[in-house]
Amino acid sequence: MTSSFLGTCRRGSVGLIAAAVLCSSAVLGAGTARAQPLPVPVPVPSPVPSPVPSPSAGAAPPDEGLAPPTGPLGPDGEPAAVAEPGPAPTAEAVREWTDTALAIVEGEARLTAVRDTAVRLRQDAAAAVASADAGRVRQEVLGDLLSGLAQAQYLNHGMVQLAAFLSSTPEQSLERWRGERLSDDALADRYHDAEEVRRARAQQADLARAAESAGAEEVHRVEADQGGLVQRQERMRADLAGRFGDGVWQPGAYRNSAPADGRTDPVAQRAVAYALSRMGSPYVWGATGPTEFDCSGLTSKAWEAAGVTVPRTSQEQWAQLPRVPSGAPLRPGDLVVYFEEATHVGLYVGDGLVVHAPRPGTVVRLTALQRMPVAGVVRPEPSPPRP
Repeated sequence: MTSSFLGTCRRGSVGLIAAAVLCSSAVLGAGTARAQPLPVPVPVPSPVPSPVPSPSAGAAPPDEGLAPPTGPLGPDGEPAAVAEPGPAPTAEAVREWTDTALAIVEGEARLTAVRDTAVRLRQDAAAAVASADAGRVRQEVLGDLLSGLAQAQYLNHGMVQLAAFLSSTPEQSLERWRGERLSDDALADRYHDAEEVRRARAQQADLARAAESAGAEEVHRVEADQGGLVQRQERMRADLAGRFGDGVWQPGAYRNSAPADGRTDPVAQRAVAYALSRMGSPYVWGATGPTEFDCSGLTSKAWEAAGVTVPRTSQEQWAQLPRVPSGAPLRPGDLVVYFEEATHVGLYVGDGLVVHAPRPGTVVRLTALQRMPVAGVVRPEPSPPRP
């Protein structure tokens, strides 16, 4: 789909009339787009140096010249050779990839919820403990008052008896004694009530502290589960890249120099699953599947499998789809557009790994995001539901 196709298209071959039409539209589409910086803070040198072989890959990948696909004809003017179908992951492996990615998204939502709950339980426990402390202090104060009154009555007992004898009438002494007795009983009742309140509040505080502890344990459990899912995804990613990649991608290298990947979208994840399931399919210029693809045929068909229609060619995808701002996190399912003329495109699967249909003579496989000069990244968006 490059401008180099024009010489080929002018050969007048009847079998290549359709190719000439595609070439012309691709070049026109390229004229409307301008290359944008890679949406990660890592500069891409030009020309790109030879790739560093992966330690797990053994030998370095073949030198492809980092050029866009060459079109329908080979260097000798004959139809380009079509590679034999290559190895592909099993349906179970792709399903596990998808299930793990979605489980991570669900785990993030679950982790947010349990963390919010843990904060609320901690606040409730603090309030219950403060209330229990206030009830205990109130009971202690009433107890001190009651104890002091009892001591005063004991010390003054003799004086009260003497006053009774010296009072003008026995009825006055009896009335005074009754008033003091009623005062003692009221204070004792208030003390017993305060004791009941203290016990109830102490029980509530114990329950609140237990709930707080359970909430904290739940946070730790969900965090551990989430960490296990992330590690599992990393192992699967490294395994697929090792078996179906070109040896350029290095585990974790992208994360050391780029913002963290954005959250997986379930619709986009279906596009990712489709593209991964087609690894090993031969590259054929102009093909859109189901067993052969060119670069934009793969990306457009992947998103079609997710229920989203995107433009057919890489130039149209670059010109018409929403672009990811420079430096923003990438999301699995994003389309990485390569070369200034937008002549190549791949589908991002996370952690700096891209699945793409490279060129004639190769099959759909995985590579590093920065394997070729990046023009920018676009993000197909699902259509809003119809009313």
